[in-house]
Amino acid sequence: MSNAIGLSIGTLHFAAVRAGAQPLTRQAVVTLWPDRAAEVGVPSENPELTRPGLVLRGFVDRVGDPAPLIAADGSAHRG
Repeated sequence: MSNAIGLSIGTLHFAAVRAGAQPLTRQAVVTLWPDRAAEVGVPSENPELTRPGLVLRGFVDRVGDPAPLIAADGSAHRG
């Protein structure tokens, strides 16, 4: 038997919920690190994130846009 999951992807927040479980919400940001995989949300929302990283905002509206997002440190990111 499989578990159903509901997702909501907005420009400000993401939400996910499984049947019988509490919903999980995160800010619509991606946090990047040089030594690990990217994570959705910021450290204040996700106990798995123990240190700050490079936060990218505004990417939801840019899905499919060939121009890269420019982070606060000047680095360019495409997705």
